[in-house]
Amino acid sequence: MRYHTTFKDIAVSILLVLACTAICLYGMLYFSVINPAQPFADFLVSQLDSGSALSFRAKGLKRSFFKEVELKDISVSLGEQTPVVSDSLVMDRGLAELLFSFFGKGQAFTFTLEQPTIDISLAQLESLGGGGAGPTDSLLVSRWLDRNSLGFKTHALDAKLTGPSFSASIQNSDLSLMLAPKLALSSFTGRIEAAEAQVDSAMAHLDTIRIDIDSSLSLQAEAGKGALSYADAAAQFEQLALASQLDGLDITQGRVGFDFSLENLTFTHPLLAFTIPNISSRLSLEDIRFSTLEASFDELHLNSSDFVLDTPTSTISLKQDGQSLLLGFATKEGDNDFPAEGGILASSD
Repeated sequence: MRYHTTFKDIAVSILLVLACTAICLYGMLYFSVINPAQPFADFLVSQLDSGSALSFRAKGLKRSFFKEVELKDISVSLGEQTPVVSDSLVMDRGLAELLFSFFGKGQAFTFTLEQPTIDISLAQLESLGGGGAGPTDSLLVSRWLDRNSLGFKTHALDAKLTGPSFSASIQNSDLSLMLAPKLALSSFTGRIEAAEAQVDSAMAHLDTIRIDIDSSLSLQAEAGKGALSYADAAAQFEQLALASQLDGLDITQGRVGFDFSLENLTFTHPLLAFTIPNISSRLSLEDIRFSTLEASFDELHLNSSDFVLDTPTSTISLKQDGQSLLLGFATKEGDNDFPAEGGILASSD
């Protein structure tokens, strides 16, 4: 059976479309709704704003919210200050998929901040920790997190944290945190143009940083170059590489080891200076306190106003033994070893 569309059918359809369009335009003008997405944006932002000292604001919602949700020109305020601003916050799925995720099969949702800037103090962070229910205290939200995966990304992030006697900052950073269901870590990656930290008169600076952590908590990190300074002492190095297998994300408890290497280490002080072309080390911490350090280097050139020292391939070790610090040193020239016995470098006695 064939169906034929007549001119009458076409004319009726066009008239119905025009009538619906006219009714919608009239409603938009009558209720002063020039942007149909704006009422939903106002509702969504009002739900995110808890009414406490911490508030969330966005200037608009992109119209394609059934494909993806994009809040534009967002800011997070804490009292009278605004420590977080961003060009946009984008969720890579639409509202329908978000709604169905509460009842259907689990999905993955990624939230991306475009060109965010964070400037927050330690006191402000501490003020966020007190009072109020956490986001997972709701049974509905808890069940949703048990079934769905989350991702958080930043593009071109600039962030700064300040305290009474310290400051830390990163510039032009692309970060990605991926969480499996039940908020289990899936991966973390970071590409940071520069990072800097200062504690009293001590300062550290790193350039071209890469950080990768996988679901097994295997840590890999690199930095193109770095610099350290304290009082009259200063050090520079290149090609820092660090690796570790973590037992948990809280490294303040238990024992953890870090293997690291660097190139072209130079140290300067008014009393002496030294250079080491290559060095490989293993550092062990116990409850975030120093435990052992083993370092091997191919050669050392040290000079001061009184003497000059050149050593071949050597190994140095430090070990914390109660209140004492034990030092071990060995050198190798060709096939011959020249060990030095370990002794007490420092003691409280």
